[in-house]
Amino acid sequence: MREQRVNGPLLFLSHAGADTEAARQLKQRIEEAPAARERGLKVWFDKDDLHAGAPWQDQLAEAIQKHASAFGVYVGSKGAVNWVEAEVRLALSRAMTSGGSFPFVPRHRQLDRVWSRQGTRRSVTRRPMPERPHR
Repeated sequence: MREQRVNGPLLFLSHAGADTEAARQLKQRIEEAPAARERGLKVWFDKDDLHAGAPWQDQLAEAIQKHASAFGVYVGSKGAVNWVEAEVRLALSRAMTSGGSFPFVPRHRQLDRVWSRQGTRRSVTRRPMPERPHR
């Protein structure tokens, strides 16, 4: 796999194949946002960033586990199916083992308006679990 963009933060955008065009539009909106441009944020999008000649599953895993600064999932008409679920599991695994924060940005086609009004942001941060008394 060729080296990923390392000049700024990288958001991995997961989506179902049926939602490719909507997810591509979301990628464009994100990258064109003034705050994203100011910080150099780029969006990793399978249709643009997978490279011929290398196994695509390995490329997805490497992008999530080694290059992404955050993980976004677009939940569209088919929901979180097939590879979306596998990508979410990889990202959760990274979040739980990295010892730091790995932001998750969920996007649902019907909830976009609500989240944009409320400014809702999600992230997963690994914290020690409190000890439970033995029974």
